[in-house]
Amino acid sequence: MRSSNRRECLRTLLALLCPGLAGVARAAPRSIAYRADAVIVLFGLPVYSRAGVGSGFAEAWSETDDDGVSRFLRFAGSSWPERAHGLDRAGYIEESVRLRQGRMVSARYFGVMTRSAEQTAEQARRALAAHGPAQTYAAIEGASLAEIRESASAAFDYPRGSGERNWGDLLDTARRSLGDVRKRVSGNPADAAGGPAPTFLYSLVCAMESNETRRKRIFVYGDRQFWLETEKAADARAGRELAAGAPVFKIGGTIRARNGDSLAVFRVWFEAESVVPLRIDYQPRPFLRLSFVRDAQAGRGGSQPGGAGQLPEARHAQ
Repeated sequence: MRSSNRRECLRTLLALLCPGLAGVARAAPRSIAYRADAVIVLFGLPVYSRAGVGSGFAEAWSETDDDGVSRFLRFAGSSWPERAHGLDRAGYIEESVRLRQGRMVSARYFGVMTRSAEQTAEQARRALAAHGPAQTYAAIEGASLAEIRESASAAFDYPRGSGERNWGDLLDTARRSLGDVRKRVSGNPADAAGGPAPTFLYSLVCAMESNETRRKRIFVYGDRQFWLETEKAADARAGRELAAGAPVFKIGGTIRARNGDSLAVFRVWFEAESVVPLRIDYQPRPFLRLSFVRDAQAGRGGSQPGGAGQLPEARHAQ
């Protein structure tokens, strides 16, 4: 057994047998609830917009012990079908990252998302007209370790939402779908500091916390590697619009394949000293732009206004 694995086992055993001696200090979580607004785009121009078509939730916290720091990050977003012309979409991702002396030594992630292939507004309209009582979700879990990366993915059917979204049941179903899937294992590229390649949310957090204006870093997801390019700048106007309590910064991000092709573009606004965004703009499809804007009335990731559909406690396996 490797020495790092022995340390992890001993730390876990100590925490179970002698909680008072484990020396784990948990920082208070920072969380934000969002309202999701949508804009339909035609030939690059907005042709229709509607506020409150869904909701979201983001959370970050850390735990410190004698051996290092663990950071936990998660985000959930979903539509409200009754306000989105019947469109039922949901996505969730969580990451746990282990640091020693400020350097990442491992990262684990789990995610689930509605599977949808439509690339145009017309394809989306036909998909809505043809939907049945269930829809297909994609689930994934993986790890970025010192020498290897591993991942597993699966697809499963789940009843379409109506009313309150049962996040706990959806995530449990996703985890069960991964239970018997054989993991893909491959070599892991090193990051700029020589450690294992980071995961997406942690890569974004590093860009938010960095003093660098521009960054380009590799991150891993599944059995693939991607580039995350970011540009950071202060945004006083957004700070006023978002009623921020601290200076606000904006990051413009681009996710690229290793060959340089652009796969996704997004923007996030966040307060200094916080890694939980006040606002997230993202274009998941050529015809659709989404904005997740801080809104305490949006609830904690539910599928209806007012807080329905509570997210379960995150799992902290390392």
